[in-house]
Amino acid sequence: KQREDSSLIQISKKSNLVQSVDYFKPIVDDLFIAGKIAANHALNDLYAKGVNGHSAQAIVSLGKDANEEDLFQLLAGASYVFSQEGVELLGGHTNSGTEFGIGFVCNGFSDSNIFYSKNKAKAGDVLILTKPIGVGLVFAAEMKNKVSPLLVDAAIHSMLLSNFVAMQILKNFKVGACTDVTGFGLAGHMLEILQASKLNAKLDLEKIPLLFELKILLEKNPEIQSSLFPSNWKSFDSFFQGDKTNPVYPLLFDPQTSGGLLFSLPSTQSDKCISELHKQGYDACVIGTLSSYKLPTGKLVECGFE
Repeated sequence: KQREDSSLIQISKKSNLVQSVDYFKPIVDDLFIAGKIAANHALNDLYAKGVNGHSAQAIVSLGKDANEEDLFQLLAGASYVFSQEGVELLGGHTNSGTEFGIGFVCNGFSDSNIFYSKNKAKAGDVLILTKPIGVGLVFAAEMKNKVSPLLVDAAIHSMLLSNFVAMQILKNFKVGACTDVTGFGLAGHMLEILQASKLNAKLDLEKIPLLFELKILLEKNPEIQSSLFPSNWKSFDSFFQGDKTNPVYPLLFDPQTSGGLLFSLPSTQSDKCISELHKQGYDACVIGTLSSYKLPTGKLVECGFE
Protein backbone atom coordinates (compact mmCIF):
# COMPACT_ATOMS: atom_id res chain seq x y z
CA LYS A 1 0.00 0.00 0.00
CA GLN A 2 1.24 3.49 -0.86
CA ARG A 3 2.46 5.41 2.16
CA GLU A 4 1.51 9.06 2.55
CA ASP A 5 2.96 11.63 4.94
CA SER A 6 -0.43 12.23 6.57
CA SER A 7 -3.76 10.42 6.89
CA LEU A 8 -6.84 11.82 5.17
CA ILE A 9 -10.02 11.21 7.15
CA GLN A 10 -13.35 12.31 5.70
CA ILE A 11 -15.54 13.83 8.43
CA SER A 12 -18.26 15.33 6.23
CA LYS A 13 -19.09 15.82 2.56
CA LYS A 14 -17.21 19.13 2.56
CA SER A 15 -14.43 18.66 5.09
CA ASN A 16 -11.54 16.27 5.74
CA LEU A 17 -9.34 15.85 8.79
CA VAL A 18 -5.66 15.46 7.89
CA GLN A 19 -3.52 14.00 10.68
CA SER A 20 0.15 13.17 11.09
CA VAL A 21 2.48 12.07 13.88
CA ASP A 22 6.25 12.37 14.22
CA TYR A 23 8.75 11.77 17.03
CA PHE A 24 12.53 11.97 17.34
CA LYS A 25 15.44 12.74 19.65
CA PRO A 26 16.47 16.43 19.66
CA ILE A 27 19.80 16.95 17.91
CA VAL A 28 20.69 20.33 19.45
CA ASP A 29 21.39 21.05 23.13
CA ASP A 30 19.40 24.28 23.32
CA LEU A 31 15.95 22.91 24.15
CA PHE A 32 14.08 26.06 23.08
CA ILE A 33 15.61 25.71 19.61
CA ALA A 34 15.04 21.95 19.72
CA GLY A 35 11.34 22.57 20.36
CA LYS A 36 11.11 24.93 17.38
CA ILE A 37 12.82 22.38 15.12
CA ALA A 38 10.54 19.58 16.34
CA ALA A 39 7.42 21.64 15.59
CA ASN A 40 8.67 22.46 12.07
CA HIS A 41 9.55 18.82 11.50
CA ALA A 42 6.10 17.59 12.57
CA LEU A 43 4.15 20.22 10.61
CA ASN A 44 6.04 19.34 7.43
CA ASP A 45 3.91 16.21 7.06
CA LEU A 46 0.82 18.42 6.73
CA TYR A 47 2.53 20.97 4.50
CA ALA A 48 3.66 18.19 2.16
CA LYS A 49 -0.04 17.53 1.57
CA GLY A 50 -0.82 21.22 0.98
CA VAL A 51 -2.76 21.50 4.25
CA ASN A 52 -2.56 24.22 6.94
CA GLY A 53 -2.07 23.11 10.53
CA HIS A 54 -4.95 23.51 12.98
CA SER A 55 -3.90 21.92 16.29
CA ALA A 56 -1.29 19.66 17.85
CA GLN A 57 -0.65 17.47 20.89
CA ALA A 58 2.80 16.78 22.27
CA ILE A 59 4.46 13.47 23.12
CA VAL A 60 7.54 14.01 25.31
CA SER A 61 9.92 11.52 26.84
CA LEU A 62 11.95 13.18 29.59
CA GLY A 63 15.54 12.09 30.06
CA LYS A 64 16.64 10.80 33.46
CA ASP A 65 18.29 14.14 34.35
CA ALA A 66 15.53 16.36 32.95
CA ASN A 67 13.64 18.89 35.06
CA GLU A 68 10.60 21.14 34.72
CA GLU A 69 12.64 23.95 33.16
CA ASP A 70 13.82 21.61 30.39
CA LEU A 71 10.23 20.67 29.58
CA PHE A 72 9.20 24.33 29.65
CA GLN A 73 11.97 25.35 27.22
CA LEU A 74 11.16 22.49 24.84
CA LEU A 75 7.44 23.27 24.71
CA ALA A 76 8.01 27.03 24.64
CA GLY A 77 10.05 26.65 21.48
CA ALA A 78 7.40 24.47 19.88
CA SER A 79 4.61 26.82 20.97
CA TYR A 80 6.43 29.74 19.36
CA VAL A 81 6.38 28.00 15.97
CA PHE A 82 2.81 26.80 16.35
CA SER A 83 1.55 30.29 17.26
CA GLN A 84 3.35 31.78 14.25
CA GLU A 85 1.54 29.36 11.95
CA GLY A 86 -1.93 29.41 13.47
CA VAL A 87 -1.68 26.06 15.24
CA GLU A 88 -2.99 25.56 18.78
CA LEU A 89 -1.01 23.27 21.11
CA LEU A 90 -3.88 21.53 22.91
CA GLY A 91 -1.91 19.45 25.40
CA GLY A 92 -0.07 16.16 25.36
CA HIS A 93 1.57 13.43 27.36
CA THR A 94 4.95 13.05 29.08
CA ASN A 95 6.78 10.01 30.38
CA SER A 96 10.21 9.25 31.81
CA GLY A 97 12.86 7.55 29.73
CA THR A 98 16.59 7.18 29.36
CA GLU A 99 16.87 10.14 26.98
CA PHE A 100 14.94 13.10 25.65
CA GLY A 101 12.46 12.58 22.83
CA ILE A 102 9.79 14.85 21.45
CA GLY A 103 7.02 14.45 18.92
CA PHE A 104 3.66 15.85 17.93
CA VAL A 105 0.37 14.64 16.58
CA CYS A 106 -0.61 17.42 14.15
CA ASN A 107 -4.08 18.05 12.77
CA GLY A 108 -5.28 20.06 9.79
CA PHE A 109 -8.56 20.46 7.97
CA SER A 110 -8.96 20.41 4.23
CA ASP A 111 -12.13 21.72 2.63
CA SER A 112 -10.62 22.00 -0.84
CA ASN A 113 -9.50 19.55 -3.48
CA ILE A 114 -5.85 20.15 -2.63
CA PHE A 115 -4.26 17.07 -1.08
CA TYR A 116 -0.88 16.39 -2.66
CA SER A 117 -0.25 12.70 -3.11
CA LYS A 118 2.92 10.86 -4.12
CA ASN A 119 1.32 9.23 -7.15
CA LYS A 120 0.37 12.34 -9.17
CA ALA A 121 3.71 13.15 -10.78
CA LYS A 122 3.78 13.17 -14.59
CA ALA A 123 6.39 12.44 -17.23
CA GLY A 124 8.03 15.72 -18.26
CA ASP A 125 7.67 17.25 -14.79
CA VAL A 126 10.71 18.59 -13.00
CA LEU A 127 11.64 17.78 -9.40
CA ILE A 128 12.16 20.76 -7.07
CA LEU A 129 13.66 20.75 -3.57
CA THR A 130 13.00 23.73 -1.27
CA LYS A 131 15.86 23.33 1.24
CA PRO A 132 19.47 22.08 1.21
CA ILE A 133 20.50 18.63 2.43
CA GLY A 134 23.31 17.51 4.75
CA VAL A 135 21.86 17.94 8.26
CA GLY A 136 22.54 14.36 9.33
CA LEU A 137 26.16 14.51 8.22
CA VAL A 138 26.76 17.83 9.97
CA PHE A 139 25.65 16.58 13.38
CA ALA A 140 27.49 13.28 12.94
CA ALA A 141 30.62 15.35 12.33
CA GLU A 142 29.85 17.61 15.30
CA MET A 143 29.88 14.58 17.61
CA LYS A 144 33.46 14.00 16.49
CA ASN A 145 34.40 17.70 16.71
CA LYS A 146 35.15 17.78 13.00
CA VAL A 147 32.81 20.50 11.80
CA SER A 148 33.00 24.30 11.74
CA PRO A 149 30.58 26.40 13.85
CA LEU A 150 29.47 28.12 10.64
CA LEU A 151 28.30 24.83 9.17
CA VAL A 152 26.44 23.88 12.35
CA ASP A 153 24.76 27.30 12.30
CA ALA A 154 23.79 26.76 8.66
CA ALA A 155 22.20 23.41 9.54
CA ILE A 156 20.26 24.92 12.44
CA HIS A 157 19.12 27.85 10.28
CA SER A 158 17.84 25.40 7.68
CA MET A 159 15.93 23.35 10.26
CA LEU A 160 14.37 26.50 11.71
CA LEU A 161 13.13 27.63 8.30
CA SER A 162 9.48 26.59 8.13
CA ASN A 163 7.98 25.21 4.93
CA PHE A 164 4.71 27.02 5.70
CA VAL A 165 5.33 29.85 3.23
CA ALA A 166 6.67 27.42 0.61
CA MET A 167 3.44 25.45 0.88
CA GLN A 168 1.39 28.62 0.31
CA ILE A 169 3.46 29.36 -2.82
CA LEU A 170 2.95 25.82 -4.16
CA LYS A 171 -0.81 26.34 -4.13
CA ASN A 172 -0.41 28.80 -7.00
CA PHE A 173 1.11 26.15 -9.26
CA LYS A 174 0.14 22.77 -10.74
CA VAL A 175 1.97 20.58 -8.24
CA GLY A 176 1.87 16.88 -9.10
CA ALA A 177 3.41 14.85 -6.27
CA CYS A 178 4.84 16.22 -3.04
CA THR A 179 6.57 14.90 0.07
CA ASP A 180 9.02 16.16 2.69
CA VAL A 181 12.60 14.97 3.04
CA THR A 182 13.32 13.42 6.44
CA GLY A 183 14.79 10.16 7.78
CA PHE A 184 14.99 8.23 4.50
CA GLY A 185 17.06 11.04 2.95
CA LEU A 186 16.50 12.59 -0.44
CA ALA A 187 16.97 9.19 -2.11
CA GLY A 188 14.32 7.35 -0.13
CA HIS A 189 11.67 10.05 -0.34
CA MET A 190 12.27 10.65 -4.04
CA LEU A 191 11.90 6.92 -4.69
CA GLU A 192 8.52 6.97 -2.93
CA ILE A 193 7.30 9.46 -5.54
CA LEU A 194 8.82 7.51 -8.44
CA GLN A 195 7.40 4.17 -7.34
CA ALA A 196 3.94 5.59 -6.62
CA SER A 197 3.83 7.53 -9.91
CA LYS A 198 5.48 4.71 -11.92
CA LEU A 199 8.16 7.01 -13.34
CA ASN A 200 11.92 7.28 -13.60
CA ALA A 201 14.13 10.29 -12.92
CA LYS A 202 17.28 11.88 -14.22
CA LEU A 203 18.98 13.56 -11.28
CA ASP A 204 21.47 16.41 -11.68
CA LEU A 205 23.86 15.96 -8.75
CA GLU A 206 25.50 19.34 -9.33
CA LYS A 207 22.20 21.18 -8.79
CA ILE A 208 21.20 19.64 -5.48
CA PRO A 209 21.38 22.40 -2.82
CA LEU A 210 23.87 21.68 -0.03
CA LEU A 211 24.41 23.34 3.33
CA PHE A 212 27.03 26.09 3.48
CA GLU A 213 30.61 24.69 3.48
CA LEU A 214 29.34 21.09 3.34
CA LYS A 215 31.64 20.18 0.44
CA ILE A 216 34.63 21.19 2.58
CA LEU A 217 33.50 18.78 5.28
CA LEU A 218 33.09 16.03 2.68
CA GLU A 219 36.61 16.61 1.33
CA LYS A 220 38.27 16.64 4.76
CA ASN A 221 36.31 13.82 6.40
CA PRO A 222 34.83 11.49 3.77
CA GLU A 223 34.53 8.69 6.33
CA ILE A 224 31.92 10.45 8.49
CA GLN A 225 28.31 9.33 8.14
CA SER A 226 25.16 9.63 10.22
CA SER A 227 23.70 6.67 12.12
CA LEU A 228 20.87 6.11 9.60
CA PHE A 229 23.11 6.37 6.54
CA PRO A 230 24.04 2.64 6.30
CA SER A 231 20.41 1.46 6.36
CA ASN A 232 19.37 4.10 3.81
CA TRP A 233 22.26 3.11 1.55
CA LYS A 234 21.41 -0.58 1.83
CA SER A 235 17.73 0.07 1.08
CA PHE A 236 18.00 2.56 -1.80
CA ASP A 237 21.40 2.50 -3.53
CA SER A 238 20.41 -0.37 -5.84
CA PHE A 239 17.76 1.82 -7.52
CA PHE A 240 20.39 4.30 -8.76
CA GLN A 241 22.82 4.18 -11.68
CA GLY A 242 25.27 6.62 -13.25
CA ASP A 243 27.85 8.93 -11.73
CA LYS A 244 28.22 7.48 -8.23
CA THR A 245 31.76 8.83 -7.88
CA ASN A 246 30.42 12.36 -7.46
CA PRO A 247 31.00 13.44 -3.82
CA VAL A 248 27.38 14.61 -3.64
CA TYR A 249 26.03 11.11 -4.34
CA PRO A 250 26.38 9.72 -0.76
CA LEU A 251 24.45 12.75 0.54
CA LEU A 252 21.33 11.43 -1.20
CA PHE A 253 21.15 8.86 1.62
CA ASP A 254 21.78 11.32 4.48
CA PRO A 255 18.76 11.57 6.83
CA GLN A 256 17.32 15.04 7.35
CA THR A 257 15.51 16.70 10.23
CA SER A 258 12.98 19.42 9.35
CA GLY A 259 14.01 19.00 5.71
CA GLY A 260 12.64 20.61 2.59
CA LEU A 261 9.63 19.82 0.46
CA LEU A 262 10.30 17.71 -2.65
CA PHE A 263 7.69 18.14 -5.36
CA SER A 264 7.03 17.78 -9.06
CA LEU A 265 5.86 20.55 -11.36
CA PRO A 266 5.41 21.11 -15.11
CA SER A 267 8.72 22.41 -16.49
CA THR A 268 6.97 25.48 -17.92
CA GLN A 269 6.15 26.65 -14.38
CA SER A 270 9.48 25.91 -12.73
CA ASP A 271 11.23 29.26 -13.27
CA LYS A 272 8.38 31.28 -11.79
CA CYS A 273 7.97 28.88 -8.86
CA ILE A 274 11.69 28.90 -8.08
CA SER A 275 11.73 32.71 -8.27
CA GLU A 276 8.85 32.98 -5.79
CA LEU A 277 10.55 30.55 -3.40
CA HIS A 278 13.84 32.45 -3.60
CA LYS A 279 12.08 35.71 -2.73
CA GLN A 280 10.92 34.07 0.51
CA GLY A 281 14.36 32.85 1.51
CA TYR A 282 14.28 29.24 0.27
CA ASP A 283 17.38 27.80 -1.42
CA ALA A 284 15.11 26.02 -3.88
CA CYS A 285 16.46 24.31 -7.01
CA VAL A 286 15.31 22.11 -9.88
CA ILE A 287 17.25 18.93 -9.19
CA GLY A 288 15.97 16.59 -11.89
CA THR A 289 13.40 15.61 -14.48
CA LEU A 290 10.82 12.83 -14.61
CA SER A 291 10.10 10.54 -17.53
CA SER A 292 8.54 7.22 -18.47
CA TYR A 293 11.57 5.92 -20.35
CA LYS A 294 12.84 2.53 -19.24
CA LEU A 295 16.05 2.20 -17.30
CA PRO A 296 17.73 -1.18 -16.78
CA THR A 297 15.73 -3.59 -14.61
CA GLY A 298 15.50 -2.45 -11.00
CA LYS A 299 16.84 1.05 -11.68
CA LEU A 300 14.69 4.15 -11.22
CA VAL A 301 17.19 7.03 -11.12
CA GLU A 302 20.00 8.02 -13.45
CA CYS A 303 22.58 10.25 -11.78
CA GLY A 304 24.63 12.72 -13.76
CA PHE A 305 24.87 16.40 -14.56
CA GLU A 306 24.08 18.68 -17.47
